[in-house]
Amino acid sequence: MKRLISFLSLTIVFIFGILFGRTFVKAKYYHDNQNNVFVHKNTEEKIVALTFDDGPHKLKTEKILAVLDKYGIKATFFVIGENAEKNPDVLKKVANSGHEIGNHTYDHKSIYKLSDSTLSDDVEKCSLVIENIIGHRPRLFRPPEGFMNDTIASAVGKEGYDVILWKVDTYDWKGKSAQEISSNVLKTVKNGDIILMHDYIWRQSHTDEALDIIIPKLIENGYKFVTVSELIEK
Repeated sequence: MKRLISFLSLTIVFIFGILFGRTFVKAKYYHDNQNNVFVHKNTEEKIVALTFDDGPHKLKTEKILAVLDKYGIKATFFVIGENAEKNPDVLKKVANSGHEIGNHTYDHKSIYKLSDSTLSDDVEKCSLVIENIIGHRPRLFRPPEGFMNDTIASAVGKEGYDVILWKVDTYDWKGKSAQEISSNVLKTVKNGDIILMHDYIWRQSHTDEALDIIIPKLIENGYKFVTVSELIEK
């Protein structure tokens, strides 16, 4: 049944791509790195990168920062421009704490609904917001909902962005419990993986609680945490 659902989901995405003159693939269907699109790092070193999407949020981001600081972990935050405008002090705190900032578009619209020029404007608008708040532009881009194709990857690549997808989806965005989130990560994580989490979820979030389980357990198992840029440049 799960395979059937996955097939139907991909088919629907494919149909949208045809209707809008594009073919899109969702992140979980990228099994390996392609050009400037990264899902993980092929390495024997026990390193992983934690990433957080959709913030900043004045409460939820702060809770996540507290857990990361507790263990001395640096992560990568993919920021929505309009949320950054609403919470500039939170974004400054994320950056000043040594975490990496990436672009997650200005308003998180579905890519398959946007023309190439509109998407380009949206990405640029987000980068300008980030630059105005923290003083420098991001060089990493994560597409909303993980939808991507070679045309978009090439377009943002020409603007200097690496596209960052993920290998491990924690499904924290579904409102899962801390135990469910942490169990999913600990069962599936491998060397060089990029882990997807969120610091802004409309429903109740247990991401910070899950981190307090995941981080010490992975440290105990010999893993080190790095930013995405550190991961892909190794």
